[in-house]
Amino acid sequence: VAAAPAWAPGHGAVVPDVADVLATGRAVLSEHLVPHPHVPPALAPVSSITVPLRAGDAVVGALRVCFTDSGRRHRPEDVGFVRDLATGAALAIENARLYEAEHRIAEVLQTSLLPQRLPRLPRLALGSRYLAGAEGTQAGGDW
Repeated sequence: VAAAPAWAPGHGAVVPDVADVLATGRAVLSEHLVPHPHVPPALAPVSSITVPLRAGDAVVGALRVCFTDSGRRHRPEDVGFVRDLATGAALAIENARLYEAEHRIAEVLQTSLLPQRLPRLPRLALGSRYLAGAEGTQAGGDW
C-alpha cells in the first residue's frame, strides 16, 4: 500500500481522501499516511477511513475516522462499521435540515396570517403585540 500525505489543519487544503469520496461516492481506506511536518505527531493521522454521507442518492459530505499515534491501523473490515456511523450521521443531518425547512415554512405562514396594520378608528387608539404560543417557537399564539 502506498503512503499518502496527511492533511495539515489550517492550511486550506481539502483532505485528498475526502475529495475522492466526494467525487466518487466510494469509501477510501488509507492505512499508511505520512504525517505532515506542521502537524504535531499526537494529532497526525496515520490511518483513516473516509466514507460518504448520503442524503438519498446524493453525496452531501464525508466522514473521516482516523487513528493518530496509538499505533493502531484501520483494517478493511472496519469500513462497514464507519459506513454505519455515516448512515446514522447523514440521517440526523438530513432530519435537521428538513426540520429547519419546515420551521421556516411555518414561520412564513404564521407571519402571513398576521394583519399588516391595525384598522384606523375615530376616537380610538389601538396597539397590538403578538406572542408566540410556546417558548422557542414562532407558531400559534395570542393577541
